[in-house]
Amino acid sequence: MNRMHRLLNLKMKQFWIIAACVVLAMTIVSCGPTLSGALKWLKTQETAEPQINMTGRWDSSESVTGSWGAGRFNQVGARFTGFLDGYKVEGVVSGKEACFVFGYGQLGQFYSARVSLGEDGRLVGNALYNELIGPIEGPFKPNSYSMILKKVTD
Repeated sequence: MNRMHRLLNLKMKQFWIIAACVVLAMTIVSCGPTLSGALKWLKTQETAEPQINMTGRWDSSESVTGSWGAGRFNQVGARFTGFLDGYKVEGVVSGKEACFVFGYGQLGQFYSARVSLGEDGRLVGNALYNELIGPIEGPFKPNSYSMILKKVTD
């Protein structure tokens, strides 16, 4: 009986240790940026008169880290919405830069991107997974992906 009691106590301790680890992991994961937080951040990126027209179809096949697919956006004022290969996109244009957030929606996973207008008319920059992107001059991060958008049609 004593041996059975010790075995039961050991199993209960293991259960509570695993449960505590799961709760800790979920807490750490939930402390990062959220999709709703990213959309709030997006509003703060509109600081200059837009000099890019995002309305139209875009191609991203030239991106070094792989294609993001085809995009279709509609711009009103500085704000634009649309889709990039099935991802819902919300963004703002500020001067010669565009910042946007796109992702899985209900799962809360997202990318934030910042691209800058080049002399050749392409938009070049980076996207970060589940993180808010800073200025383009910022350091390269492991979860950073290149993004090149070329306008196909208006």
